[in-house]
Amino acid sequence: MVLKSLLSMIAFKLGYLGAFLFPYSIVCKFKGWLEIIYTGYISRGFKHFGRNSKIEHGLHLAGKQYISIGDNVFIGKNSALTAFNVAGNVELSIGNRCMFGYDNHITCCNKIIIGNDLRTGKSVLISDNAHGDPKNLDQRKMNPNDRPLYSKDPIIIGDCVWIGERAVILGGVKIGNGAIVGANSVVTHDIPENGIAVGCPARIIMH
Repeated sequence: MVLKSLLSMIAFKLGYLGAFLFPYSIVCKFKGWLEIIYTGYISRGFKHFGRNSKIEHGLHLAGKQYISIGDNVFIGKNSALTAFNVAGNVELSIGNRCMFGYDNHITCCNKIIIGNDLRTGKSVLISDNAHGDPKNLDQRKMNPNDRPLYSKDPIIIGDCVWIGERAVILGGVKIGNGAIVGANSVVTHDIPENGIAVGCPARIIMH
């Protein structure tokens, strides 16, 4: 513990001294190269991994053989991509030029299809599944960790969609092209093309 603390202090001092020697732009470039190396390392084994896509560090990943990522996609740090092949037909597909903020969580045991040019804020949850069928009383008596994964229906998100910070998209939802989901909204029903939805549960205020 003492050694770890000492090494941490030395690393901090080196960083502090480095601020006098290297401009911040150089540090950003160095960080960018590290992220490219990390992306190359973690990209192996995906069903498809597109050109020029980038994943920042800290990704929690499961079932990447069922996950497709398009070209020029950015996934922010400390995010999660999980696909659980419960019924033998799981699919998680992300289109081209999508940008996901930090701490996003996309989890699938059925099907999640995301179109092109999606943009999200931070801490967005897109989930087609839950631990157990909420209508099954026997399952609700079980420890949540022991309940089988349950999916109501797939999630389909169109092109050019904006999803605000800390929004939640749940199973059985279709979001049309050009739609906007407000921050902190919980989407449980379809949003039409160019619709704007806000609230918990989300309601359409403009389309």
